[in-house]
Amino acid sequence: MKVAVNRKAPAAYTLARIRARKSKLLKRTDYEKLLKMDIYTMLKTLEEIGYHLENIELANPFEAIEEAITRALEKELTELQSFVSGKRKEVLEAYLKRFDVENVKLILRSRARGVNIDSSLFFAGKLSREKLTELANAEIDQLIKTLSLPLKRGEMKALISAWEKGRIEEVENLIDRAYYRMLSQKTKSLRGREKILRHFVELRLDVMNTRVILRAKAMKLRKDELKDLLLPCGRINKRELYSLFEAGFEKIQETFEKKWGIYIEKKPKSTGEFEKILEEHMLKFAEKLMHTSPFSAAPIIAYVLMREAEARSIRMIARAKYYAVAEEEVRKSLVIWE
Repeated sequence: MKVAVNRKAPAAYTLARIRARKSKLLKRTDYEKLLKMDIYTMLKTLEEIGYHLENIELANPFEAIEEAITRALEKELTELQSFVSGKRKEVLEAYLKRFDVENVKLILRSRARGVNIDSSLFFAGKLSREKLTELANAEIDQLIKTLSLPLKRGEMKALISAWEKGRIEEVENLIDRAYYRMLSQKTKSLRGREKILRHFVELRLDVMNTRVILRAKAMKLRKDELKDLLLPCGRINKRELYSLFEAGFEKIQETFEKKWGIYIEKKPKSTGEFEKILEEHMLKFAEKLMHTSPFSAAPIIAYVLMREAEARSIRMIARAKYYAVAEEEVRKSLVIWE
């Protein structure tokens, strides 16, 4: 007798757990309360909502909050990988590989500058603390190979050459482009209900490339310097990106609205404002994915994005309190999607 298999059961179980976790994320009213607290009250409140401070013996309250946020986020992203399976797990691991990428970049940067950055490493990918400690002094090609990125032979040669010449920014850009090329290729191969994630990755690439354009303009870089900074393209192609470099905010905004079918009500007055608008739109898009394709990997990736946004916002508030930044200035910078 053939037994019917409910293929949606594991996905439904995962979705239920993701929704339960999402319900615990901080709301706008919670951020308002944090903004009005002193840093010591904030420490106590964060511990009550799950950012545990046990065994953290730091005199600086801001450092204690930083450490608690890092530990909580590492723990949660590791737990996600433990109960997600199949194609969803494969997509999640590809997305979280960027933490391995960031760790390798930090190791290379620390070696180039002769500083110790062990406390800055974030372990939520595949490379453990032990593995990275073992590879900390390895040859650069061996260290890069642990990432299993689609670097072409010419790119690997260019990367090693840039390292030998002390051009660490060029090394990092080559690694980033290889990672996002891998992620883009991974999502383009998705089929069925998973293919909706292509749109999310395309949006992320467009947001990041638009951010590169905005910052390059602010730094008064030359147009020809963009080629080493741009990532693989989403819906906005390379020719359009080069054109936007010479355009004003209105044209950049118009292009983004046209490509993604959105209307940005608040017109940005600065690079910082525009970057915040793009980040908020990406979070809103991620939340939409949770409802439009609930049994795919989309809700998992969306939750990871929201959880990271929460961590960044708490860090921002804590840092502002420590350095006595005005409450209103912090409020303007917070990225809240609800």
